[in-house]
Order: sequence, then structure tokens, then C-alpha cells
Amino acid sequence: MGRHYALIVDDNPDSRRILQVAISQFEIDTELVADGKEALESIEKRVPDLILLDLMMPRMNGFQVLRHLRETTKTRDIPVIVISSVSNDSMLKIPGVAGVISKTSFSVKELKETVGKVLANLGDPEA
Repeated sequence: MGRHYALIVDDNPDSRRILQVAISQFEIDTELVADGKEALESIEKRVPDLILLDLMMPRMNGFQVLRHLRETTKTRDIPVIVISSVSNDSMLKIPGVAGVISKTSFSVKELKETVGKVLANLGDPEA
């Protein structure tokens, strides 16, 4: 292994790919899933170091995913960056939300800075 692993959860395939490309500079392993149910199934197989999470999705939305993550011992401390058109800074008060990126004013620079801070706080995956 030796690398950080991020789960990107968004129902829009173009958004998933843009997010993956935007954080590729960090040499981080990524998995792309289309909704909350797929996210939880993926997490059962491999717990990510970081989750980039859209809020408005079919089947299981991001709010439901966040609730499930915080209620489960092995996922409670995973940092989550919320990426959504309905996000706002008050979301930073939700436990585990490490950043909020608005889709309506999306900035690759802001995303990279936020991901960089989260990864720096995680430390070396080899340690």
C-alpha cells in the first residue's frame, strides 16, 4: 500500500472525474462511486483516509452517509470534504467535516488546498 486512499462520492460522472484529476497531484489512490449506498459498500471493503462527498444524490444522500459514518466506530474519524451546491460554512460544525467546497463557485485551487491540509494532518501512510 503506502499511499493515502480517497473515496470520491458524486452522482455526476463528470464531477467525479474532475475531482479525481484535481487531486491527482497528491499521488493518492482514489475510488469513484455514484451514491451513498455504493460509498458504504466500498468502505466495507477498504476504509478510506479521506472522503470527498456530494450531498444531493439518489438512493442515499450525503447527509445520510455522514450520519452513518459518525455512528460507526471504524469510520467515525474519517475526514470528509463536502462538495455540493447546497453546502455552506455551517457544515464545518458537523463532526468530521474537514472542508466545504461549493459546486457553484468551484475552485480547483481551493480543493487542492483543502485536500492538502487534510492529508498533512493524516501524516505519512507508511508510518
